Amino acid sequence: MPVEEKIDEKDAKLMNVLVSNARMSLVDLSKKTGLTIDIIRGRMKKLEGNGIIVKYSVDVDFNALGLEYFKAFLYLQYSTKGAESKIIEFCRGKKEVISLYKQISEWDLEIGVMAEGYQEFNKFIREVKNEFHDIVIDTEAANVSEGLRGQELLF
Repeated sequence: MPVEEKIDEKDAKLMNVLVSNARMSLVDLSKKTGLTIDIIRGRMKKLEGNGIIVKYSVDVDFNALGLEYFKAFLYLQYSTKGAESKIIEFCRGKKEVISLYKQISEWDLEIGVMAEGYQEFNKFIREVKNEFHDIVIDTEAANVSEGLRGQELLF
């Protein structure tokens, strides 16, 4: 059973600043939070050690790279570990796939795809449908303008 960790006002302030820029320097964190660098360093280590901060991430402006970020939502006929594993392995082999999530939602899997445009993304979707025609019963898609945040990758 998970242990509920307590954080104080200073930890909350630090985490709120980190959420907006996880790669901010300790000097800038100090300026934004009013805490000393040594206190910030110690609190970050404690938050990491207690499993509250589990990773630091970067938001990428995909459009600056000439790419678009799409999401494919897969509805599976049967959602078993075996079926999901097949799709995960397939996605691991695709350079355009940057994320794969399993969430509690109407759909079973959510795939993040970087593509030069809708035609390239649509080609990927057709490939998924062909490869997993016995598992995937429906798909939905979205063009996303913001980066990844607050979701845990399956790979």
